[in-house]
Amino acid sequence: MNDNVGKICPVCKSEINELDKITVCPDCGMPHHTECWEMNGGCSTFGCAQQGTVEVKEKKIMATCVKCGMEIGEDHAFCPKCGTPKNAPKKNVCGKCGNELADGHEFCPKCGQRVGLAVDSNVASAINQFNSGVAQQNAKKKKTPIIIGAVAAIAVIIVIVVVFALKGGAKKGPDFQKLYDEYCKSTWATVGADGSYLSLDTNPYDRDDDGLAYPAAYIAAKKINDALGLPDSLYAEFGETTGADGKQSEDFPEQGVTVQWRYHPDKGLEITYKKLKK
Repeated sequence: MNDNVGKICPVCKSEINELDKITVCPDCGMPHHTECWEMNGGCSTFGCAQQGTVEVKEKKIMATCVKCGMEIGEDHAFCPKCGTPKNAPKKNVCGKCGNELADGHEFCPKCGQRVGLAVDSNVASAINQFNSGVAQQNAKKKKTPIIIGAVAAIAVIIVIVVVFALKGGAKKGPDFQKLYDEYCKSTWATVGADGSYLSLDTNPYDRDDDGLAYPAAYIAAKKINDALGLPDSLYAEFGETTGADGKQSEDFPEQGVTVQWRYHPDKGLEITYKKLKK
């Protein structure tokens, strides 16, 4: 049996197991994982003559343990510290930054994203595509970071018929409370107590993240437009609005709604749906 089993490698601070490849310093006798010895360039003991005697090997980290955060080497299938498989899935992660969340967290401790707005793993790749498109738009500094195609890919487009109650031949307008409950019951949306308006704010706390604090708000805007029967060109106009354009407004008499919106590079996109005045 290897006498060094159970000892702690001074480089990675993890226990040496029976199957680990080890290198024992010939001068001071300190055992190291061989990989740690090579990455450290020799012995890690202060003042030892074997310090810096080996050409430093480039450190290749293929993964980080989802349980303890330990870095897992290229040739390791399990975490050397806690034994968790390298490819073990994260059961509860932030929909914005991917940070693992503990039970009871209402907000991500890393980026502040509300836990209830976590993006489903099935659309994670589309969200990444969306964010990539936003970065390209910011580099051009011409258009607001709304990538219509990417959002359309992650939006489950539900087309519904908005029923207008008729009284005296006049339309009462859409049910904003119902739309709020259906698509955007969240901190980034507000509905009037009298049902006269519905507002969306993609960055309600004005965080410095290019208006992407709540990607779900962009998705909700697409769904609401479809539910109201508004033309696709309106959503395209959202995406083409710049901070220099100021507040925009457009009336849709057939749907009985007025839509107002504006974009600011630091504050994101703000949209307000109002019942069209008679």
